[in-house]
Amino acid sequence: MKVVASSSDRRTNLRNFAQIATNKMKYWIIADTHYNHKNLVEWGRRKEGFGDLLNKGLLEKTSLAHDGVQMVIHLGDFCMGDEAEAMEKFVASTPNCKRVLVRGNHDGKSENWYLTHGFDFVCSSFTLRHLNKDMIFTHRPVPQTDKYDINIHGHLHGYEYKGGDGSSLDKTWHYDCAPEIRGFKPLLLERIIKDQKQSIKLIKNKENENNTRE
Repeated sequence: MKVVASSSDRRTNLRNFAQIATNKMKYWIIADTHYNHKNLVEWGRRKEGFGDLLNKGLLEKTSLAHDGVQMVIHLGDFCMGDEAEAMEKFVASTPNCKRVLVRGNHDGKSENWYLTHGFDFVCSSFTLRHLNKDMIFTHRPVPQTDKYDINIHGHLHGYEYKGGDGSSLDKTWHYDCAPEIRGFKPLLLERIIKDQKQSIKLIKNKENENNTRE
């Protein structure tokens, strides 16, 4: 495993991550929880009580029987107000789990605050080789590169991304973990890889059909 550390990531923080990540780890991924972000309800983007729904999903999934260590990877934009209360509920909903925060654009607390309130590791992004895949975890989607097999990210809330040149994200390489399109529950990393394989298969089948017609 390799961690891509920002200038604010401390050596002790990196060592902590190396110690808690193991081959037997079960990884749960979630993003953009935006706890206490009341405007999301007022704007009609989420229903009242969405924070409780997210925590219910976390508790439900992480309580499943598992003989190894579990890690919850949060891909940023944790909370928008009353962070201490949100953190307390988040920790209670992820018992016996290690917790990683990949900072989003709304995560303005200090690294030390997150580490002393429940997260075991805080970073701007990191990479992981697991299931024979090289993965990069970020908040915002990053440009596609042959260096990694998949970019697991948040930020988009399920909306279609358009670059400055009008280009769209390659959904066989970018994977949006937005609660709005993932049932307000964390995703098992194996599920994400399975979804990616299915997307690649569908595109190849479509290409073969087009070639046959030609």
